[in-house]
Amino acid sequence: FDRAIRHLATMKKILLVLTSTRRGPESIRLALAAAQSQGAELVVAFILDDHVPTAVIERITEEGWIGGRPSQQLGEAIAKEFALQATAKLKDVEQLAQQSGVATRTLLLHDDWVTQIVDLAQQEGIGQILFSRTRRSNVLTNFVGRFFGSSLEELKKKAPCPVVVISEH
Repeated sequence: FDRAIRHLATMKKILLVLTSTRRGPESIRLALAAAQSQGAELVVAFILDDHVPTAVIERITEEGWIGGRPSQQLGEAIAKEFALQATAKLKDVEQLAQQSGVATRTLLLHDDWVTQIVDLAQQEGIGQILFSRTRRSNVLTNFVGRFFGSSLEELKKKAPCPVVVISEH
């Protein structure tokens, strides 16, 4: 029992950060391979940005897909869809990790995610943070670039461990 406790205390941990626009299969594959080769636990944090539904509504209104002022229900429906997709993606990663024999844990984070990621990395002794960078559709390019671009730079400065950006095409 004591040996098992010591093993858990010294187990390496890798943190993979996914978002609704940054959740590519290559990042997941690389994170699982790294965790497997290092005997590390993979902690997967999916960031649900509460501003994305508003940005989507603004964009489809600007494009003329919706006339007038959209209802509050539309924003709630978009937010619910993002949450459902996030939960499904986390379940997919858990299944892939189980098939690979990688210990994994998943989390859903909202908004002030840089602080949450930094705190998590410090509390958990995370050795490496992996962040996916994918090509985005024109619908969210400006918003996502502003939000995650500046936040990613902030994360790199504040993180207690290396932050590796994985580019996907």
